[in-house]
Amino acid sequence: MTTRPRARLAAVLAALSLVGCSSHTFVDDMDGYQPLVRAWEEKAAGADLSAPGAVAEVLDPAVFRVDHPQLWDDFQYRVLPDQGDEPTLALWMARTGADPFEPEVVHEHACAAVRVQDHRFVLEGTDCPADTPTTPPAEDDLSPVVPAQGQRPWAKPGTGDLTHVCPAGEVEVVADQLSTAGNFDELRMSVRNVTDSPCDVVGSPGLRLITGGEARVLSRGGGAQRVRLQPGESTTTTLSWRPTSGGVDQPQTLEVTTGRVDAVQVHFGYGTPRRPFHLESGGITVVPWSAPTTQVSLGDVGRVTQFVAPTCQPDALTAALSPVHSSSDEQTNPNRGGATLAISNNSYLPCQLDHLWLRTTSDQPAQSTHSPQPSPMTPVSTNLRDRLWLPGQRRELQLRWTTSTTAPFARIWLGWTAGKVPVHSRGAQMPATVTNVELQD
Repeated sequence: MTTRPRARLAAVLAALSLVGCSSHTFVDDMDGYQPLVRAWEEKAAGADLSAPGAVAEVLDPAVFRVDHPQLWDDFQYRVLPDQGDEPTLALWMARTGADPFEPEVVHEHACAAVRVQDHRFVLEGTDCPADTPTTPPAEDDLSPVVPAQGQRPWAKPGTGDLTHVCPAGEVEVVADQLSTAGNFDELRMSVRNVTDSPCDVVGSPGLRLITGGEARVLSRGGGAQRVRLQPGESTTTTLSWRPTSGGVDQPQTLEVTTGRVDAVQVHFGYGTPRRPFHLESGGITVVPWSAPTTQVSLGDVGRVTQFVAPTCQPDALTAALSPVHSSSDEQTNPNRGGATLAISNNSYLPCQLDHLWLRTTSDQPAQSTHSPQPSPMTPVSTNLRDRLWLPGQRRELQLRWTTSTTAPFARIWLGWTAGKVPVHSRGAQMPATVTNVELQD
């Protein structure tokens, strides 16, 4: 059965006005593009993008379509061929006439170059080639994935009670730390529980590699080994194989099972190219899962020259307040205080934070000029030169605040553009009502 790329990103179309939307605003409305850019960053997930064509590969499939059930608009893009190191996109938006039930359709098109800057994908408007059509070409059907013959389902379930096996949507699976020294290539693969409840990884992993449109089962999995993962814990294994000479010119996707036959798509993580498997025949060795751990190691990634880090997700971060040595001003002024805010990236993928804010559970009126939030917020003055958090990295930021009155301590939250996490106390607390907070490296 033939499939085609299709996604619904309502936020893109919601940012585009149905009336008077020109080609200029279509390209320059970066806020409207953010869902599309974030989708690319999630797909790249810290993989090494230094190889020629690696960025363009992230942008595949060739046509990306966005629909909204209530807006009679259509948004598509295509990667233009032969545009140099920085891929260029042709983008089309389709709008119906004044009456949405009329068949008349008006297309608006523009072009934009895509490059990597400060671990982000950046879109820059550019002139379209002369041969760019004013209407989007017909969507190309992707070649169907060819299942391995005689293996349906292709993976075997684990042995024993599978009631608490980690479901596909509740784990982060990352393959990273590629080693190509010696006669065998090796790759670390980790499974992390990103939920608030324990779950199990049962048996050895089932592995299926999809190269282009061809699927190949590397391991059927199965077995009785059981690793119980508490929230935030992970387990790792090592994949090793004898490589073939030459490169791979087709996109690669790796799927894994954790005990049942439903598969999880694996992220190729920090320092690993997007096509790491060079093998044509022979088997792959999978070592048993490790004991559970909360530690995340980076490995040898000094060779990485270009990668993209998406916005941090709440399940990847923890935050805590610890005591800090008081300054002379704080010792003499009871309205001055401070603490150390430690933020840890517990993911095996790099990520970024921006637009930080702190919010307390106080019932006092909001005192922030930030975007409206459902609860009072504490104004934060950020002075963070580098907001990139590498896998397993723990960074300590200094908090200084002023309070006008003696205020009770309260639970606080750290928030950013993609979510929030509670700030736990490790011997330090913050007043519920403050007039200003400074946050610095």
